[in-house]
Amino acid sequence: EAPGPAPAARIPPDHAALRGATYEPRHDTLTLFLEGLEHRIHRAKAIHAEQVGGELRSFEVVDADDNHHIVQLARPLAIPAG
Repeated sequence: EAPGPAPAARIPPDHAALRGATYEPRHDTLTLFLEGLEHRIHRAKAIHAEQVGGELRSFEVVDADDNHHIVQLARPLAIPAG
């Protein structure tokens, strides 16, 4: 789910596998690699994670225009002890 200023700015699939993510500091861009799709978030100003019992359940990225890009994981991701 990625609310934006216009419907065309939204990520269409309800269920797409998250393959990875990268951050490019030179362009201040976070790229989410989803199955069959790349979603770029420019000028991220906040990232919030929902963690339950050592597992990542979802995360939200807020960009400079206050758009909220939400990734809900179908299967929680185990977070290694630090």
